[in-house]
Amino acid sequence: VSVVLLLLSLIPPFLMITPICFALLLGYEVIDLALAALRIPLLSRWKLLVNHILEVLILGGIFTLSMVIPFGSLLFYGPASYAAAKVVSRWKLPEVGRLTRG
Repeated sequence: VSVVLLLLSLIPPFLMITPICFALLLGYEVIDLALAALRIPLLSRWKLLVNHILEVLILGGIFTLSMVIPFGSLLFYGPASYAAAKVVSRWKLPEVGRLTRG
């Protein structure tokens, strides 16, 4: 996927679409870890991506900007995972309630 985005960034009409797609994929990757910990099926995770696309895009955009700093992705991966867990906890998923009740 990264190679396709790199090749698309070389074509002028796709120059503005590439960073948005990259941020969306990174945001989904970070949020997917929190959703996988809740054992949510893959199809449901994709539906959540579509339903909460703005939160995923914002989180991915912040994580993408952290990559400007050398080793920024390594430094900010922990806080990004924590932020993703906080975002997922606000989505009122039944799986979250099941985990908090024990």
